[in-house]
Amino acid sequence: MASKILVADMPELMENIFNNLNNEITRSSLRSCALVNRYWCKMAVPILWQDPFSSVQRPLFISKYFSSLEEDEKLGLKEFLEERGINEEFSNTLFDYARFLK
Repeated sequence: MASKILVADMPELMENIFNNLNNEITRSSLRSCALVNRYWCKMAVPILWQDPFSSVQRPLFISKYFSSLEEDEKLGLKEFLEERGINEEFSNTLFDYARFLK
């Protein structure tokens, strides 16, 4: 008898697959998975943001992290950075990235 994969098992299976892609070599594949559709994006982004410092690429995530802060926090941070000659624009984000950090 052939085993059947139940639709209800798909989120757990996808999460296992994505977690196995979360290493230095296959991280770019995980980033590509996040671009497939909204469902895959919602599954991949939290995994990518568990440890963004492990990425060997330029840390562009810091700007995204700052963008996910509350408005009053962003305002204080913007003033802090401007006092030090750093002009940073904060865009709106799709996720609360800070929640995913471990």
